[in-house]
Amino acid sequence: MNEVRNILVGLDIGPDRSQICYYDRKAKEPVSVPTRVGTNLFAFPTMLVKMSGREEWHYGFEAEYFAARPGGIRVPNPYETALGTETVMIEGAPVEAYLPLAVFIRESLRMLGVPRPAQVVSGIAVTSEKMTPCLAENILRALKHLGFDRRISIVCDHMESFYYYCYSLRPEIWSKSLGLIRFRGDEASFTAMRESRGTKPFAALTSDEGGAALPKEAEARDRDFSAAVEQWTEGSAYSAIFITGSGFSTEWAKLSVRTLSRAASHVFEGDNLFAKGACYALLEQLEKHAFDGRIFLGEEHTRFELGVDVIEGGSQHFLPLIRAGRAYYLCGTECDLILDGRDDLMVTVCAYDGSRHRNVHIPLDGLPERPPRASRLRVSATMESPDTALVRAEDLGFGELYAATHKVWEMRIEQ
Repeated sequence: MNEVRNILVGLDIGPDRSQICYYDRKAKEPVSVPTRVGTNLFAFPTMLVKMSGREEWHYGFEAEYFAARPGGIRVPNPYETALGTETVMIEGAPVEAYLPLAVFIRESLRMLGVPRPAQVVSGIAVTSEKMTPCLAENILRALKHLGFDRRISIVCDHMESFYYYCYSLRPEIWSKSLGLIRFRGDEASFTAMRESRGTKPFAALTSDEGGAALPKEAEARDRDFSAAVEQWTEGSAYSAIFITGSGFSTEWAKLSVRTLSRAASHVFEGDNLFAKGACYALLEQLEKHAFDGRIFLGEEHTRFELGVDVIEGGSQHFLPLIRAGRAYYLCGTECDLILDGRDDLMVTVCAYDGSRHRNVHIPLDGLPERPPRASRLRVSATMESPDTALVRAEDLGFGELYAATHKVWEMRIEQ
């Protein structure tokens, strides 16, 4: 590792296996960290073991070893525990759902070979195949527990990591549609990512194109997979297709390789693109900012912006409270506004591409009569779903001149 005080770290955490990588600033690309030096083994078990009676923890392959040794206590799966809010028992003591994950992340960061990661890591992103509101919250709580500031902590699902990975590569890779084939033993599925160039910003959209159950016998497996690829890719031009997961092998995929080569200009196979995509997400969001004019719109992402018009420094401008292109469960903004003689709060809702917008008036019934600019509101906006926002306003009065009533007004606004 050629940087020791400005490290971007990507973690791919799953129920069974996890991976870690860091961004190599000299090579200008993410590098997967092997579980053993000199090997190409990058995935390690999502497993945690505590030694009885002392603060000694082991993760991954070490955890598998010590779980079978005297005094080794296997902790409930850190990933599965973080999917919920229930406390778990460790050596008879209850701990919050995010704490096993915090310990697992802390121990995993030892692979970087740096002391005190929270002091040298300038950005950390955690990705998982499916990201739920509860899992995202527990990941962020775990990172905060480890000393990572929220401003440098990112969570995203695999498809968003895939987006950052692909669009960080050379342009010919993403010049057309992109395909992701995921193998899970004898099953394979295909997800397409297509860019809508008729809008500004350009939007990268995903769609599930189907799946296939594959026989175990090599020749039949090759034939059925080849037919599935033809069906999945029919009618679209793909510049690249990526294959991940366990179950694919070039030893049996003779016909399939030719079909894949006809379907896309580039075909890649590997299991570390999601961790690397998390690294690229950090690089883009924290430093590079090269994706201006393009956003990712996954199933859980908001497709509209919501905000208010304000006057600041003598000029009027739009203050966004909700931005398009973010997972709805990560959206949330709070600010204080001073009313200029109005008895309502006007919120503007805009489509992500600016094609349409509308004003929504939230009546402030019961707000005390005060002179203009003598009422301060605390306004917050959160998303309850990808297409439903909740706007909340609270009367804070105006200093000692006009007492706060703390009356609250709420309105749900749909796209």
